[in-house]
Amino acid sequence: MGGYAEYTTVNESELALMPKNVDFIKAASLPVAGITAAEGILDLADVQAGQLVLVHAAAGGVGSIAIQLAKVRGAKVIGTASKHNHEFLKELVVDLVIDYCSQKFEDCVKNVDVVFDGVGGATQKRSYKVLRKGGVLISITTVPDAHLAKLYSVKASHVWANPSHRLLGIISKLVDSDLVKPVVTYTFPLGQVQKAHKLSEGGHLRGKIVLIP
Repeated sequence: MGGYAEYTTVNESELALMPKNVDFIKAASLPVAGITAAEGILDLADVQAGQLVLVHAAAGGVGSIAIQLAKVRGAKVIGTASKHNHEFLKELVVDLVIDYCSQKFEDCVKNVDVVFDGVGGATQKRSYKVLRKGGVLISITTVPDAHLAKLYSVKASHVWANPSHRLLGIISKLVDSDLVKPVVTYTFPLGQVQKAHKLSEGGHLRGKIVLIP
């Protein structure tokens, strides 16, 4: 946490075997994004077949995994993204793509079972309006407003990627079964970490950036 290194020590309980059908670069993109998405979609929201799931920042590293996990569970998925990423989301078999630059998602959807929020701020506050009563809001950014959750009669949780042998194992098996595909857009040598950060902080990034020692 908080730094980069060529080598580090890790507790055995936090490890799982990497998928057999991807290389080390794609495997390296999975743990943080995968655990965050899995904890939200599989554990906290416990998405079920037939449910309606709205994913904000759907083309991002976490959002793209969240979409695939929701589809594995048999849910119908709606994703918000700029026009640049619409075709990419269609490749992930998103049922409906909303261009947040030209459309208000609350005008397009309602009675959503789960909102997976990767944006926060005003987007998160507006998301309460589209949830059905008893629905679930999962945030990977700002901590949800407990008052708004109570006002709209929904459950709201914040996800932090806690190391998990169990969730990593689930993700690894899904990748090996071609049900989840990691998305790596850029790779940088460790010495160019500053460039990687600037790219990441610019937003609108598709998938993950991987640093290579």
